[in-house]
Amino acid sequence: MKLSRVTSLLIRGRRVYRTAGFVCGERIRDAAVLLKNNYSVSAVRDRTALLYRNHGEPSQVVQLESLVLPQMGPERVLVKMLAAPINPSDLNMIQGTYAILPELPAVGGNEGVGQVMEVGDKVKTLKVGDWVIPRDAGIGTWRTAAVLKADDLVTLPKDIPVLSAATLGVNPCTAFRMLTDFEELKPGDTVIQNAANSGVGQAVIQIAAAKGIQTINVVRDRPDLQQLSDRLTALGATHVITEETLRRPEMKELFKSCPRPKLALNGVGGKSATELLRHLQSGGSMVTYGGMAKQPVTVPVSALIFKDVKIRGFWVTQWKRDNKHDEDALRNMLDELCILIRAGKLSAPACTEVCLQDFRKALENTMKPHSVCRACLEQFWSSRGFQECPVCRKRFTGCQTPANLALRNVCESFLQKRGSSEVFCDVHGEKLKLFCLDDNHPVCLVCRDSEKHLHHTFRPVDEVAPLLKEELKTSLKDLQEKLKSFKEIKQTFDDASHHIKAQTQQTMRCLQEEFERLHQFLRDEEMIRISALIEDENQKSQMMKEKTEQIDREIESLSNNIGTLKNDLDAADMPFLQNFKFSKERAQITLKDPVMPAGALMNVGKYLGNLKFEVWKKMMQIVQLTPVTLDPNTAHPLLFLTDDLTHVKSSADGQQYPDNPERFDYYHCVLGSEGLNSGTHFWDVEVQNNTCWSVGVTTASNQRKGGIFFETGVWRVRYMAGQYTSQSPFKPRMHLNVDLNKRLKVIRVQLDWDGGKISFSDPLTNTHLCTFTSTFKEAIYPFLYSSCTDFPLTVLPVKLSINVKM
Repeated sequence: MKLSRVTSLLIRGRRVYRTAGFVCGERIRDAAVLLKNNYSVSAVRDRTALLYRNHGEPSQVVQLESLVLPQMGPERVLVKMLAAPINPSDLNMIQGTYAILPELPAVGGNEGVGQVMEVGDKVKTLKVGDWVIPRDAGIGTWRTAAVLKADDLVTLPKDIPVLSAATLGVNPCTAFRMLTDFEELKPGDTVIQNAANSGVGQAVIQIAAAKGIQTINVVRDRPDLQQLSDRLTALGATHVITEETLRRPEMKELFKSCPRPKLALNGVGGKSATELLRHLQSGGSMVTYGGMAKQPVTVPVSALIFKDVKIRGFWVTQWKRDNKHDEDALRNMLDELCILIRAGKLSAPACTEVCLQDFRKALENTMKPHSVCRACLEQFWSSRGFQECPVCRKRFTGCQTPANLALRNVCESFLQKRGSSEVFCDVHGEKLKLFCLDDNHPVCLVCRDSEKHLHHTFRPVDEVAPLLKEELKTSLKDLQEKLKSFKEIKQTFDDASHHIKAQTQQTMRCLQEEFERLHQFLRDEEMIRISALIEDENQKSQMMKEKTEQIDREIESLSNNIGTLKNDLDAADMPFLQNFKFSKERAQITLKDPVMPAGALMNVGKYLGNLKFEVWKKMMQIVQLTPVTLDPNTAHPLLFLTDDLTHVKSSADGQQYPDNPERFDYYHCVLGSEGLNSGTHFWDVEVQNNTCWSVGVTTASNQRKGGIFFETGVWRVRYMAGQYTSQSPFKPRMHLNVDLNKRLKVIRVQLDWDGGKISFSDPLTNTHLCTFTSTFKEAIYPFLYSSCTDFPLTVLPVKLSINVKM
């Protein structure tokens, strides 16, 4: 028997990632023969296993020991282990850091394939020679043989590679279940996953490709990225991108060639998981099955509210336990995976082998420390906020990073040699004493005289170096200024992000309040109409009751007359004749037949006819239409806007607004939210009591930053210092003929965009103030200016009327 582990080390920069190790049997001829010869009916039950009695570092606590196997029972089988992998979870169990831990002492390993050598009398599901794998974790597969319960094993076909069989129970099953259980994926759908180069990630790629499902596979940046991309693409990956690309606008181009993912598979956690969520389609699912980054999964509230994504977790061991009594579920999954293996659509990683006696070497190689530059390590720790290995993500406490002296000595030796050695020309082997100003490159004396440098200008190295350093210092200063500028811009972007969230919350609150008013109006209308309906029903029912009671009385009277007449007819002749006059009077019918009164039934049309229109018409009493709503993204920071965006007032305390390009930063102005580029429009602005204001329109291209806004592209009426004036582009202000003892209360602005006319008037007195003419070539925006902190400017609503045309 041999202990082996995957040899491919996936390198990304300074980071090294190892896939699972591997324990493999029947690989050395004499060992295989020895095991085969020992398995007989009268076999000696001394077997070897990799055992640990305490938790700790695997290379220190795992020992190769002989174990005496228990006696065979009627429901047990004797299994010879053929191969068993060394998975990260196995090492975590030995270290004592895994979610579930076996009782000690314990045999390592939770996955592997074995061959049945002997079966108990009551075993019906297995036979000698069958290949089997564990149904659940915890039986310990790092051993040469074991006596196990038949119910704890599952058979596999013997026509698949041993390596595939030994690694089938965890990673491929995890990938299969996640692709099956959480979203109904169809050919052409997309799945996005991080940790794409892991065992689960590679299985996801292959299984998804076999089902016609596209995959977006996220890997970390690394020097051999192209090689990794080619390898994953060969497995069936549709797209291979880095975590950095995941955050870039290029993703929009990617989603033009494939739909947004319905399913995201997260094996990393932290920011990587958050990025997966960001690209998930609405209603999709993110399934977390691992946390290699050792960071929590952060879910933005917007993903839950606006995208309704589902956040799930998956552990294949728990799935197997939940489906322990459902033989078909596990059997069907393994059969389907084996079909893919036979078809060459699902392969296991390649492995090398180490003798069983050298198990410690394999474990040490798996757990060996990683060498990292100390300065880079400290910078990495500073960015993370805690101490962890950049390679394996193991966390540290205190100073637990011994120096790699051998590596340091090699580096220092190399640097000393490089520093003390003189630099020579690569072409002529001469010392580099001159610097070519035309080529910006050091040259030797032979180079100077060569045809290549003919007519070039040269300077001695010691003379030109200080000058060029000064030149670079200037460039460095420019770069530093640029860096400062970028940081300031980044802060602006950060502020804008926070403002966007605040705007969303504020707008959501206003929407909820407005719709609650509408809902309450509809509820009130419903109650009013239902109350009227019930009242109408009570009145008509009372009327019908009174009519019915009257008819009952008349029926009783008729019945009495009929009974009396029958008695008269049965009487003897003389008594009959004596009472005949009265009998004849009783036989006379004086009652009229009852008639259903008109309008007795419910007037359904009164309540249901044009119901929506009638309610809508009544809703006009609470609905207002404002021709112009203000744009808060353009408002100067010292302006305050109400929630309905119709009132604006200057404030002494500035608002925390981002400095976006649309915003005024000098004049206390705000624009309307929509530009006007055709037709005729008007709106009224209440200016009463405001002591410093301007009302008018401006062009879309007019400069809002700095103090030049009113110099071009503005038509307005202004009130300041007790004077009314008008202004148009490139013309001086004109005084308006307004009675100063009767201050204007409302200003009406009328815009005829097609006719090129702007008029201002007082709608309360129907007094024309001024008119401007121009030729408009772009959108025109309403604007308001106010520096009065006591009274606002208000855009007034218009009166609504309904005209029905037949």
